[in-house]
Amino acid sequence: MDQDLQKTIEAIKNKKNIYDKVSGPKVVVNESVGRVAFYYEKLRNAIDYQDEHLFLKNAIKRILKRRTFLGARGNGIALLKELVWAKYFENDTLPQSLAEEIESILRKYAYFRDNVHVKSSKNQTTDLFLGFAACEIEELLFPCQEKQDYYKFVEKIIREKINLEELNHKAVNIQTEISIRRVILKEDLEQLRYRTLTYLYPDWPKVKKMEGESFAKNFESYLNAIEEQIKINKSSKIYKFVRKNSPAFKIILEAIYKGAQNFERNLRAEEGFNSLIRVEIARRNENTRSRIIRAVIRGIIFILLTKIILAIVIEIPYEMSVMHGINWSALLTNVILPPLLMVIIGAFIKIPGRKNTTELIKIANSIVFKDDLPTKPLKTLEEKKSRKFVVFNTIYSIMSIGVLAGVIWILLRLQFNFVSIVLFYIFVSLVSFLGFRIRSIAKEYEVRPEQDSVLSGLYNFILLPFVVIGKFLSDRWSEYNFTLLFWDFVIEAPFKALIGIFEAWLSFSREKREEFE
Repeated sequence: MDQDLQKTIEAIKNKKNIYDKVSGPKVVVNESVGRVAFYYEKLRNAIDYQDEHLFLKNAIKRILKRRTFLGARGNGIALLKELVWAKYFENDTLPQSLAEEIESILRKYAYFRDNVHVKSSKNQTTDLFLGFAACEIEELLFPCQEKQDYYKFVEKIIREKINLEELNHKAVNIQTEISIRRVILKEDLEQLRYRTLTYLYPDWPKVKKMEGESFAKNFESYLNAIEEQIKINKSSKIYKFVRKNSPAFKIILEAIYKGAQNFERNLRAEEGFNSLIRVEIARRNENTRSRIIRAVIRGIIFILLTKIILAIVIEIPYEMSVMHGINWSALLTNVILPPLLMVIIGAFIKIPGRKNTTELIKIANSIVFKDDLPTKPLKTLEEKKSRKFVVFNTIYSIMSIGVLAGVIWILLRLQFNFVSIVLFYIFVSLVSFLGFRIRSIAKEYEVRPEQDSVLSGLYNFILLPFVVIGKFLSDRWSEYNFTLLFWDFVIEAPFKALIGIFEAWLSFSREKREEFE
């Protein structure tokens, strides 16, 4: 068995609460108060549509961003308390000493935020370093050594299949790393930036002040290199190669997580291993159905709450002041159609069938027992596109413009005003893109793409122009999403402050009561 695969198995087998043996006071919160914060966190995660494995990192960044904006102090212990409130960690398990390490990390990033010289705005620089800080703090609080071991295992096997002469060795290595982390370990843009930074500057997590001064002067060159590598990766053939060959690696890791000891025992014979993987695929397919349902529900909540807020803030005031009346048909269409479209998209998503299971088992077997990925090597980065592709692409672009223009014509006939049309396009596009992402959940373990049907062809023709717009909006949603800013600073900030005050009052009441006992 490969050494790094064995390390992955051992790391998961022996994974326990790393704070069990740490002495000293722990972070303790009131359970009743924490329950209220937990339900709020569930709602907040539904509003900010994101993958579940990113919840912790994004929560850390959100808390830091809010507290930094409000000029709050004691961010270390406050951060730990909020994470325990939201049940990212169990009560009375996190050592309070972690607050000092968190404060040290925050001081480091505050120094760089104030001393680097880049072309971007102060807000963009602050957001960048908050993202780095969130990644580093997540690793401190919840280290995942098994993922780093598994990355090494995957990288060795995939790297053997990438034989490119057009790129130098270092360029291939960094593109392979970004692709594996992006596809198989499912890291987001902030995590990829942080990983690329540590790749280019390996001593970064332990950087000292004197080194930091030098780094601050040259930070822009590092940032440009990071952004360039990530930009290249978005359309890289290495990324496409990794994505195409990722299902078997994902299912192997899932099988180890499900039961490392059982996985190790079944490695003694191919039959036992194949049976184990088959069971895991069946479990994943069932889990995929549940994920799709949850994703659809979360998408509906996200769309409805965002739409209601925008209707109250923008649409209704505009119609009352400019149109001198509310167009209820347009308002209801914009409220009802996007969630309905989300339900329809979710209903037509299919899970891969038996042929896919057989092929997936075969590939997983080859990877584990032969340390070989049964696929053609990637030998060139050249994209060969026929004349037919160019012609069809031109025709499709014209037809897409026709679809978008046709929808505007229909809306005008239904007496939609300018604001209603803009909101219609925003929400239908976001739903189309979210639906596209939800469909990708079902395709995550698909080895061979299924043939397109007439229905899927019609779907592509009508909705893909909206998917393109939705992706554009989604990429910029975090930066310009005033709905999330409203929740974070108008609702969450006072809400969390009240929870803190209420918890302090309960603690005070308990101490006073104990004086009389």
